[in-house]
Amino acid sequence: GGRPLDPRLEAFLASGEKPVVFSLGSTAVRIAGDFYKTAAEAARLGKRRAVLLAGDGVEALGALPAGILAVPSAPYHVLFPRCAAIVHSGGIGTTAQALRAGVPQIVAPFAHDQYDNAARIQRMGVGSRCRRTGTALELAATLSRLLNDNEIKRQAAQAGAAIRAENGVRVACDAVERVLRAPR
Repeated sequence: GGRPLDPRLEAFLASGEKPVVFSLGSTAVRIAGDFYKTAAEAARLGKRRAVLLAGDGVEALGALPAGILAVPSAPYHVLFPRCAAIVHSGGIGTTAQALRAGVPQIVAPFAHDQYDNAARIQRMGVGSRCRRTGTALELAATLSRLLNDNEIKRQAAQAGAAIRAENGVRVACDAVERVLRAPR
């Protein structure tokens, strides 16, 4: 359920190859600095289509190269499965949605649990980490390695399938019922 994709974003997705999505979640997007400008340049250098989920910073980005679209936000559960890769800050919600989508990811951590989430993504073999202050050339190179690594794509797809097959509500209810039935 939830809200649908913005019609401009829907048209963009339908008009070519799967893009790379760049997102800083609901918090880091407010302190993005040059992240989205670097992302746009990395996409241009790598000849990749891209979607920038730039929050209130969309207007500040100005004109973008062809094949790059900036929108304030989008429902991850609808957008992520339609993308080639996701570059994000590593918040737990974004990380979980990227895992569920089954596509490779690059984590550019800002703070808190994001560094641990980035390490876990690497250990799982579903993505890699980059510096959030890295250059466009570095980010383009990391994206190229990620998108050309068939093992990472396979691992990401496998993780996504496993997560989508879970019935979290049932598992949680079963756990609560076990606790309630346990002798005191």
